[in-house]
Amino acid sequence: MPTFDQPTAAYLYLLSIDAPGLAWEYLRRNDGYVADWSRDGAAGSAAAWGLRFR
Repeated sequence: MPTFDQPTAAYLYLLSIDAPGLAWEYLRRNDGYVADWSRDGAAGSAAAWGLRFR
């Protein structure tokens, strides 16, 4: 079993992404966000989650 100082290969890419990329990786796994997005669409759930689109 890996320890915290030995990340698995599946997560090594997280060490090289920028802050918005890291935020997205965790947001897209959030069950609440996924439910809101499925119900309201991207624009409808953006304000509730503090998102802004460029």
